[in-house]
Amino acid sequence: MADWMSANRKVLSKKYKLAARRVTDVERRLEAVSKHRLTELLKLSKMQRLNAIDDADLLPNERNELRKSLLIDDAPPNWHAVAWRTKALLRRHRVLSFSSLLRACCVAALILPVGYYLYVAWRNTGELIVASSPVTVDWQMPSGKVLRRTVPAGESLVLLKRSDGSYVLRKWYAREGYAIAKINVADHL
Repeated sequence: MADWMSANRKVLSKKYKLAARRVTDVERRLEAVSKHRLTELLKLSKMQRLNAIDDADLLPNERNELRKSLLIDDAPPNWHAVAWRTKALLRRHRVLSFSSLLRACCVAALILPVGYYLYVAWRNTGELIVASSPVTVDWQMPSGKVLRRTVPAGESLVLLKRSDGSYVLRKWYAREGYAIAKINVADHL
């Protein structure tokens, strides 16, 4: 019985080795057929190669090579990157300069008004001061009336320097608004 098992094992072992060799031979033949088919397909036009992408004779590696060949054809040739055509360069420069000019105008149209309003706000922002002694000045009210009022010591006022070099005091009066008084700073120092 042991001899019979041993004989069967040898027969099976031989059959297994023969089958393994056949599989290896078939794989080599498939690779050869796939590579041959790839070389044939690479000679075809782009559209024909695209139609043959699912060819049954191609193995996955060769199918990837065929895909790469399609992608490489989409890339511009290297000599286009080096060749500088004068007309194309000038046309491109003209388009870029026009678009750059247009972009600069749009930015300026947005920034200039904002910058102007920020400058006006900065120029009209005064310095907060506290009156050290009572000050009597003529206040021009928002309604246009001029009233002589005394500001007691310790009261907060806004001192604003105008562009002509004169100084203006501003004070908020409830229910009336900001009152403005032109003063000579030298008299009050």
